[in-house]
Amino acid sequence: MRASAGGGYDHGYHVVWCPGYRRVLTGLVAVRREELIRARCDEHGWRDLPSYIASQLKGFTSRTLGEEIPSLRSRLPTLWFGSLFVATVGAVSAATARRYLDTQYERPWLKGGPS
Repeated sequence: MRASAGGGYDHGYHVVWCPGYRRVLTGLVAVRREELIRARCDEHGWRDLPSYIASQLKGFTSRTLGEEIPSLRSRLPTLWFGSLFVATVGAVSAATARRYLDTQYERPWLKGGPS
């Protein structure tokens, strides 16, 4: 729960963004990605718009993982797709978020698909 001068609020969000190549986000890379995201949120005490936070996390994790794991940078031009999805937990079910992930390659503005 967060408090401000005018009251309090508690927003829960589903924030989803997709890697360009999912097969690289397994094992130690997945563990490290999670650590980086949690550390960055704690560092900033983020209260900003969720889409801004997601964009910051995407850039930070892509850059840091590329620096720490050179094989990622040599195989991938970018770690994440440009799009992301944010919604309040009450407005979107886990099934809706999953449907977004499962149909991301059907969107006409995305070029190509998974490799």
